[in-house]
Parts: sequence; structure tokens; C-alpha cells
Amino acid sequence: MRSRLAAISSLALLASSSVAGCQTVPSGDMMPAGLISADAASMTAVKTAAAEVLNKQTVKLGAVDLVNSPAVSILPERSNSPAGAPFNQRDFAIPTQLILMTDGVNCFLVKEDTRAIAQVKGVSCRALA
Repeated sequence: MRSRLAAISSLALLASSSVAGCQTVPSGDMMPAGLISADAASMTAVKTAAAEVLNKQTVKLGAVDLVNSPAVSILPERSNSPAGAPFNQRDFAIPTQLILMTDGVNCFLVKEDTRAIAQVKGVSCRALA
């Protein structure tokens, strides 16, 4: 019991130090997850959590299948000239990758390189084997 409590405490400290705005801390071991439903409300919740993880106001999702895959692709912002037209017709920026995770109770988006985490609120997900 004591070792589980110590593990949860250290995970809580890590999560709270990486993202100050996150209210919910994972309650246990994290596993890759898929959404139960990819309806409009679920996708809006994913976008909101992604914006929180990336510290942006809005984000655009790339082509994703969040029911069968934990990978969330966030498209980069396109550079524009002062006149408002794109600098070129091709954009070679690499999308940002986030991972949908679950602790068995809640869904979270995690940016692996920074360990930034945010809860995907109001969404049900399941662990992917």
C-alpha cells in the first residue's frame, strides 16, 4: 500500500510540475487509449485538451482515428506573407504528436518530450492492448 501511494505521489508531483493548469492527476499507471466514440463533442474535447497541452488558444487536428489509435496529430500553423497569402504552396512543417492515454478512469493527452499532460474532459476512452 505504501509503495503504491509513493508511486502515485511522485506521478502527481511530476504532472503538477509540468502543467500548472491541469486539475486532474492520473490515478495510476497510464496506458495508450482509444476513444469510445469519435463524435463531434469528443473531438472538441480532444482539441481543447491539445490546446492546453501545447499552450495555444486553438489547434487543428490532422487525420486521426482516435477510436483505434492513441496517436493525435496536431497540424502546424501555416506561415503567411504580410499580404496574407502563404509564402509558398507547400508547407514542410512537421505536425506535433500527442498520445491519448488512460489511467483506467480518465482520458489524458500527453506530449511525450515535455511530459505536459491535460485531461480530456467529458470523454470516455478505453485502454488499447
